[in-house]
Amino acid sequence: MGIGGAVFEVPETPSSSWRGPTRAEGCRGHVTIFVEVDDVETASAQAERQARTW
Repeated sequence: MGIGGAVFEVPETPSSSWRGPTRAEGCRGHVTIFVEVDDVETASAQAERQARTW
């Protein structure tokens, strides 16, 4: 059991496997997290409320 995923570095220059912006273009990277919830609307509203308090 656990969370599947991967971590990798944004490349300095484009490659055949990377189509996004590169570090040379100023992209520092980002994190995307996917979670499973029973009710998307409720979870989304709760996340928005919590984000306003940060």
